[in-house]
Amino acid sequence: MRLAPLLTSLSIGTSEPANAPGAGQKLLAQSAGEWNFLKTFFPVDRPPIVTKGVCEQYMVQDGKFLESDFTFLNSDGRKSTGTGISGFNSKTNRFTALWFNSRQRTMSIRQSDGTFDGKNHSPLGHGHRSGSSGTEDPRTRAS
Repeated sequence: MRLAPLLTSLSIGTSEPANAPGAGQKLLAQSAGEWNFLKTFFPVDRPPIVTKGVCEQYMVQDGKFLESDFTFLNSDGRKSTGTGISGFNSKTNRFTALWFNSRQRTMSIRQSDGTFDGKNHSPLGHGHRSGSSGTEDPRTRAS
């Protein structure tokens, strides 16, 4: 019960209306839709591993956050899933994303490296995986 007021106070900024989606949310909304993707993991000691998948993205919480539901189609025929929640904090002028999936018991949080200029933002560049002290694995690329 104590967490809700803290989250509310962090999401209210001075440059955008507190209860209406602003420029950051409008940029996130441009990614809404269903997407096919290829994810490539580059192990150090073997050839790259390519995984196909589908991602459905849609705005939630009255247009304030982008939810991304991934289905990975593994080469052995098994499926795995993952979910991302992305948002924009007008107080810090940064994008933040939370990620969790069916293959692990940890979550990761990433934040954009730069600030948002109203049109473009830097990628979600650094992260922290719950339960670890390191950042996300740089050998994974999505296209």
